[in-house]
Amino acid sequence: MDKPANDQNYPVEPKWVFKSSLYSLFTMFWTAAIMAYPLATQLSSISSGPPNIIRWFMVGIIAFFVFVSPILGFIIIAWTRHNFHFSFDEQNLSLQQGIISRQSRQIPYGVIQNIIVRQDLLDRLFGISSLIIENAAQGGMLVVSSRGVRTSGSIGFAGNRVEIPGLTEQNTQTLKTLILKKITQNQSRELGI
Repeated sequence: MDKPANDQNYPVEPKWVFKSSLYSLFTMFWTAAIMAYPLATQLSSISSGPPNIIRWFMVGIIAFFVFVSPILGFIIIAWTRHNFHFSFDEQNLSLQQGIISRQSRQIPYGVIQNIIVRQDLLDRLFGISSLIIENAAQGGMLVVSSRGVRTSGSIGFAGNRVEIPGLTEQNTQTLKTLILKKITQNQSRELGI
């Protein structure tokens, strides 16, 4: 591998933004569908007269979930991807993230405990996968993001976990191999071999 290992040469694919947005769209669709039943019941029980404030409030909420929320979710996911950067140097994995509040982290290869390659059903359909790196430096705390507990579709670092999603399968394996090589080199250097 002669090209530097960073987000420029091993990018989070735009397909990941679309895939993550599908999860949001699916969730919003079902939320709106569940909320539509009480609205339909409310509308059928009102015959005439002045507008009912509850009815219009419910219509507004459903319209927000169906139209505005998926678009806003797509923009936030795309912006989060745009602001996530990583690079591998000789000693550390360097990370930067954040839309409003920028954060940086340096993770020495010596503290990396676990490397996971994950693919869910949509990842397989899109030909992408996630590289998850767990380290001992931050301890095993609960990881919470703006969407609640971190799940599939997360990007970046929190607690003792780093997730680089949306990599091509080849890039995921290349980066995993590189990290394992760096860990071995780091251990050899520490032992003076």
